Parts: sequence; structure tokens; C-alpha cells
Amino acid sequence: MVQAIAGDAKLALGDRFFYPRTSFLLHIRQVLYCHAWVPSKEMQDTLLDSWDRQAKIIDNLFDLVTEDLKHAKPSEDGMPIYEQFAHIHNTRRFWLSKFSPKHLEGYGRSFVQVGEDDWKPVDDLAQLRDLLKASAKAVHEATDGALSSGEWEKGAYEDPVYFLHHMVWHEGYHFALVSLALRLAGAEPSEEWEGEHVWGLWRFEESP
Repeated sequence: MVQAIAGDAKLALGDRFFYPRTSFLLHIRQVLYCHAWVPSKEMQDTLLDSWDRQAKIIDNLFDLVTEDLKHAKPSEDGMPIYEQFAHIHNTRRFWLSKFSPKHLEGYGRSFVQVGEDDWKPVDDLAQLRDLLKASAKAVHEATDGALSSGEWEKGAYEDPVYFLHHMVWHEGYHFALVSLALRLAGAEPSEEWEGEHVWGLWRFEESP
């Protein structure tokens, strides 16, 4: 990257050692920006794969949640598990509306309007699972498109990577709340389950 920046700077400077300082700094800033946000194809694919793994972890939680357990809460005033899932989907949709509105098409909402100002979360686990798969794909495609083209709605995020990291950070928080709700309901995920369905998605097992 340093060599690339130096090369671009040389092109800008040529043999003019007295290139105006402000213009030079502006050029360097533009070069740094271009080199900073545009990842290689390999890096872009890895970044998007990391999102797919995150989404798979959320999907894996559904295998632990029964019809009875979906009402479990992480605290007395917390959202039940089914609403945690509905909230994750709704949050993806909300920020996609700011980042890439066209990626809201083709799948539904996780909250249903039941009154003028009243919305009720979907509580059907199969429906929620399908919705989350659809919105996970939308996040992937929106980020991929923005990274490839350099075009996205600039209102909320100055870089597509920040959008993706926001989604990952938010969902990790709610993964913890779902796990806590399961623990309080006497159905805490085992270390073996977490090893295979959470941490194993991120790393190779250490050699003995």
C-alpha cells in the first residue's frame, strides 16, 4: 500500500519538487481514501464470508428453541426469545433502508401492525428463521455491491465495512441475550454445542 501511495504521489509530483503543499496533501488524502476502502477481491470475499458465518450462528440458535422456550426471557423486563429474533431482522431492514434501500425487496417484515400505532412481533419460529435467512442474504448482497461499485447511501455509514460491523456487533449482543434466556430457562447450550455451532465456525481446532 505504501508503495502504491508513493507511486501515485510521484505521478502527481513528477519532477516538481515545489508542488503546492495544500494540493499535494489533498491528493494524498484522495489516494489514501481510495486505497483504504477498496479491498482486494480475496479480502472482500473473506469479509463477506465472515458475515455469512455470523448469520449461520444466529440461524443455529433456532435448533435450540422449542415452542415453549421461545417465550423465555433474559430478564424480567427483557424481550422473549422470539422477539429477539424479530428484532434482529427488523434492525437489518431498518439499516438497509438507510444503506441500500433496494435490498428491502423480496421478503417481509418481522413485526405486524395490529393497530394504528401498535406493532406485534412475529412469533412463528419457522417464519422468523426464513425471514432472517432472507435478510442475511440481503445484507451480504448490499455490502458486496457497495464494496464492488463504491456506491451506497452515504447518510448513515461512511464505509460499507462499518455497516457490516454494526450488524455483527448488534447481533452478537442479541446472541448473548438469547443464550442467557436459555440458561435461565434451564436449557443452556452445552460447551460442545457452542464449540461446533459457534466458535468452530470461526477457527480451526488447535492441534493436540
